[in-house]
Amino acid sequence: ALGAKPCPPQIPSDLIAAKCIPPGFMVDKGWQIVSDYYQRQKTGDWVPYSKQLGGLPVAPHIRSSAEQPFGKAGFAANFVGRDGVTFISPWHDLPLYPSPANPNIVSFVCEIPRGSTAKLEVQKKVPHNPIMQDTKKGELRYYSYGAPFFNYGMLPQTWEDPSKTGFNGTVGDNDPLDVMELGSRTCRVGEVRSVKVLGDLELID
Repeated sequence: ALGAKPCPPQIPSDLIAAKCIPPGFMVDKGWQIVSDYYQRQKTGDWVPYSKQLGGLPVAPHIRSSAEQPFGKAGFAANFVGRDGVTFISPWHDLPLYPSPANPNIVSFVCEIPRGSTAKLEVQKKVPHNPIMQDTKKGELRYYSYGAPFFNYGMLPQTWEDPSKTGFNGTVGDNDPLDVMELGSRTCRVGEVRSVKVLGDLELID
């Protein structure tokens, strides 16, 4: 990114050749990102200072339980079909390509809205694969590196095969492909948007 300038409104397909950075992908100054975290003096771990316990917006086709709202371990964002009743899987039932005639546009399913620190993801082992918040040792999980400046989610009908080895010796994580959506609008949990692929990154857990 050395010497790169902000991209024009029409983002080029080759960012390296254009030597530009899409709006919102980086910040000019670190102070433009405010992270609501503090560090425990005794243990040194980082703890969310402000947890979003309510009001996290969900897409219209999402159903959740009033008894288990966001912020509870049992929160589940279930997808429903066109009839508004039947549960469907965002992983297996939604199409990867909104229009088969245009392979350059794919369906993005938002799991974590921009600015949210809750670790939400599609649950592979739960029927209909709802979006739920991960837990560790009985506690809800939150990202500890600050609020993301992008919408995070997955691509339906995709899978990282753990039996396949990459060029650096790593293998697939047995999950759908992850996506960082860099649009100008904050998505809702479970929102499905048509997006253009700008590039790919090989992330190692």
